[in-house]
Amino acid sequence: MSFFGRLWPHCFPALIFSLMLAGCGGSNLKTEYVLAETLWQQGSYEAAVRQFERVYQKDPKGKLGQQSLFRSAMTHYLFLRKFPEAIELFNKYLEIVPEGPTAAEARLTIGEIYFSKMAQYEKAIDHYRKLLKRDPNGGDLAEFLFRIARSQFFLWQFEESIKTFEKVIAVAPASAQAASAAYQIGVAHLSLAAQPKSTASHEGAEDEADTESPLDSRAHYRLAIQAFENTETKYPRTRAAQEAALGVVSALEEQGLWEEALNRLKSIDQKYPVPQVVQIRSHRIQERLAKRRLAPRAQH
Repeated sequence: MSFFGRLWPHCFPALIFSLMLAGCGGSNLKTEYVLAETLWQQGSYEAAVRQFERVYQKDPKGKLGQQSLFRSAMTHYLFLRKFPEAIELFNKYLEIVPEGPTAAEARLTIGEIYFSKMAQYEKAIDHYRKLLKRDPNGGDLAEFLFRIARSQFFLWQFEESIKTFEKVIAVAPASAQAASAAYQIGVAHLSLAAQPKSTASHEGAEDEADTESPLDSRAHYRLAIQAFENTETKYPRTRAAQEAALGVVSALEEQGLWEEALNRLKSIDQKYPVPQVVQIRSHRIQERLAKRRLAPRAQH
């Protein structure tokens, strides 16, 4: 099952009956919990979370109360899309039952919210590093490292992201994350190549020095092409390899090597899954070449 597929299911019809059979809480509390689940299944999510909150307040140390807290957090995330509130509830749940039956799901979901929903990349990095510290050799090692690397990239920490992408490949060389990481290394080098040395500090970077690289643009373009070609060679039947083929074209085009870029495009014309993308890029490069050829005549 995929990383995202392990997130808590949307429906819990069997859960109601199993909890009732388990004999946790009084009959009145069970009735209130069933009411919360009924409201949830009817799509009355605001009313459901209020009812879950009542159950939790009445039974904070019991199974029904703890399950209500988790259900409320997940509902805030999945259906109400109130992400800060969801994180607060998940954290409260983890404080009470750090090793509970759904504690792992809570931790995964917090990371998902920080990374994918709120784009709070510094918090995402911190959260995933804590998860790695808890289980350094867990099954999600490659995914967590990949998300740390992407977060670093989004924070303009390109050099750090490259190092972390390399860790992804080192720990799981045959994984889907490794293929994506190989491609992203090329993207990071392209970003470094396009970045002026006088670039001011960007949001998420501590100072100007963190956003600059000791290598010049030509070196980064060369490393970008090398990373893209490496992706094509090592992961030939992946989407990352397809994107890497276009990445090489981008690196050549940005350097003004338009004839070489056009030849590269011709070599992938029949391989790329969206031919229109290749055609648009090809047309743009041909226009640039035409203007370059006309420029000397215009001077005369």
